[in-house]
Amino acid sequence: MQLHINDWTEGAGTELTDFITQIGTKVLAMLGEENDEAGVTLVTDADIHQMNREHRGIDAPTDVLSFALDDGEDADYDAGYDADMPHLVGDVIISVERAAAQSKEYGHSLQREIGFLLIHGLLHLYGYDHIEEQDRIVMRAEEERILAELGLGRDNPETPHTP
Repeated sequence: MQLHINDWTEGAGTELTDFITQIGTKVLAMLGEENDEAGVTLVTDADIHQMNREHRGIDAPTDVLSFALDDGEDADYDAGYDADMPHLVGDVIISVERAAAQSKEYGHSLQREIGFLLIHGLLHLYGYDHIEEQDRIVMRAEEERILAELGLGRDNPETPHTP
């Protein structure tokens, strides 16, 4: 498994990118997808605002965006791929500025917030969603399970977090 990390902020630093690599690798292993590859791009609020407007028609910044290469209701994530070859699943875009603000708002570390956003984004690449209530419940349970396994769980499970 490999993550390709791009730092458009030019200031995230190796500590944060190493953390993202470590967490992302573990998440894909937990999902049974060790041979997959994903891109992770760290951006500013201005960058993600523009992407959100262009790709989702929402004229506002957000914390994380995901762009799955295998997209749609009938996506077959293994179709046509050699099991021994890496499979590029898509890209996760994270606003480091938004993550820093949310980490303060929610009372936890920047690493915990970046970890949550990375997990959230990676789950979207594998077809998880939160538009319908039942899907939201399933996705949130998987996020919390992974966070707990990685030691990134919240001290207070009632702390709100809107992805």
